[in-house]
Amino acid sequence: MGIFKPYDVRGTYPNEINEEIAYKIARASAIFFQGEKALVGGDCRISTSSLKKAVINSLMTSISS
Repeated sequence: MGIFKPYDVRGTYPNEINEEIAYKIARASAIFFQGEKALVGGDCRISTSSLKKAVINSLMTSISS
């Protein structure tokens, strides 16, 4: 089934989910939702900071394109 589950995206870092994948998912979401507001959250895992940066960068790039 991969990383896409019925209600979320899950996988092991960095094998299944990494900054490149997070960027691509956020880019697709921005295109699908056509620039609506987004909330980016996270948890206490070590990978959260870099994944959040990738998502925010992707969303910001998407609205300026």
